[in-house]
Amino acid sequence: MSDHHHIHGQCSCNSDNHNPDIEPLDPGSQALSDALKFSFMLLKLIMILVLAGFIYSGFYTIEANEVGIELLFGRVKEGGLLRTGWHWKWPSPIEEIVRIPVDVDHKIMVDRVDGIDKPAMWYYVTDEQRLKDNYYPPQNIQFIKDGYSLTASASALKGDKSETDQMVDYNLCHTNWTITWNVIEGGELKVFEKVWDGTPDWKKLTTILRTVLADSVITVSAHYDIEDIIWGSSEKFKLEVQDYMKERLSRFDYGIEVELQLVGKETPQQVKTAFDAANSAEQQAEKLKNEAKGKSEEIMNQATADAANILAQARAYADTVVQSARADADYLTEVLAKIDKAAKEAAQSGKGEYKKVYNDLMAITVDQLYQETVRVVMANVDQAYAPTTSGDKPDQWRIFINRDPSIKKTEK
Repeated sequence: MSDHHHIHGQCSCNSDNHNPDIEPLDPGSQALSDALKFSFMLLKLIMILVLAGFIYSGFYTIEANEVGIELLFGRVKEGGLLRTGWHWKWPSPIEEIVRIPVDVDHKIMVDRVDGIDKPAMWYYVTDEQRLKDNYYPPQNIQFIKDGYSLTASASALKGDKSETDQMVDYNLCHTNWTITWNVIEGGELKVFEKVWDGTPDWKKLTTILRTVLADSVITVSAHYDIEDIIWGSSEKFKLEVQDYMKERLSRFDYGIEVELQLVGKETPQQVKTAFDAANSAEQQAEKLKNEAKGKSEEIMNQATADAANILAQARAYADTVVQSARADADYLTEVLAKIDKAAKEAAQSGKGEYKKVYNDLMAITVDQLYQETVRVVMANVDQAYAPTTSGDKPDQWRIFINRDPSIKKTEK
């Protein structure tokens, strides 16, 4: 009975156990069991949080000024060109995202030789020398360090040759440039596959562009005289270099477009003073030539105007003389007709012979015309002299008339 009551007492103490055959746990085992349950629940919670973090970490954003290229195990996925917005990817190294900036102008200053992998067309100068006010260039050109291009001979461009049948006047020219490039629409994959190197400053593409620029400048400079580059058609020179560079880059189809700016142009520093003096003399000569040309045109215009005025006056005078001569001719014709009529009437009436009457009337008429002419002439006479003559010589009058009636007479 005691055993029965003992077992019954144990069962009553563990009434929460549905299986009466399981013995109750001691306090230590119960605590361990509870700890394992809590740990398992905590582990599930952590796994859920890790899974949520894993999913969340795969989300990323492509900004408005960039295009994403999605890589699967290092290769571009089919349709892996991603535009602006939210996207999701598997973690690296399964999937990676390369961001290619678009609608952004990248500028490369090509102003001096920074290293053998960065060719330039400018003379070499250190940053310390650049800041000095009294910087003096080396005595000789540094052909290894300096960047330069060879210009054409002026005589060669003009088709002239010297006495030795050799072209002369080749020169060296320094130029510095700014290259502005950007990715064209639809060229993102080409950029990634051909020139992307993962560096923020696009080192590979920068080296390519500087190299192609140097080749373009050298090629185009060979067709230009140095004076045209430095003081003349520098804009035309820049555009030809730019066109040549674009043509070269189009062969490789990098997916970019470029623009150039010619920032500086100089003769070699060692001979700059001589070039400047020659240019100054040429500009002075051109100025004098233009002034002489302007003066010549002024004189020619004045002479043309004077000639036109003289011709107009001459034509007017000629018209006046012709009209006056016609009037005189009409008057004399009328006078002669009257004399002829009077002589005929006198002959018919018996008052005299026709010829004698005609001659007498003609003498009277001539004397009247003479008197009228003398009065007209004397009206324009400045001075008149009547020198004494001997009895056997006719009287003589000497008169001085102003040849130009527009000139005011001087009174004494």
